[in-house]
Amino acid sequence: MFLELLDEHYAAQLEALEARLAAGADAAASAEIGGAFWSGFLEADPELVVLFVEFWSAAMRDEDVRERLARSNRRLRSALAELIGRKAEGAGVEVSAQPSEIAITVDALVDGFALHRLADRDGVPADLVGRALGWLVAGMASEARPEALQVKR
Repeated sequence: MFLELLDEHYAAQLEALEARLAAGADAAASAEIGGAFWSGFLEADPELVVLFVEFWSAAMRDEDVRERLARSNRRLRSALAELIGRKAEGAGVEVSAQPSEIAITVDALVDGFALHRLADRDGVPADLVGRALGWLVAGMASEARPEALQVKR
């Protein structure tokens, strides 16, 4: 039952994120919007993230539940990859990785930030995840088009 609720939650979150991204922002701004969206969710409901981590820990000890959680996470990443692909194509952005790989990276990045932010609210700025996602986008753009890399001082 938890996994069904998790899938519903993932779908609702992706729908809300897509609505925020629909404004036509460029890739870097979209990354920051996505980071702000995730930070806002974390700030509003940190206990939900803690509950997920507890479930994840239990699932790692039960092969059947672990595989079911993995399938749920694959569905999330697949939907996120579709969103990333649509946003990149709509913005005419060329990236150096497959949307599925970007989705895995984004998922892992935001999960890691969530864990560190929950453990150390004073030491981990809420907006850092959005900036890190922007760095990821800038790095991919520079790999796809090296001449686009600009160092800010």
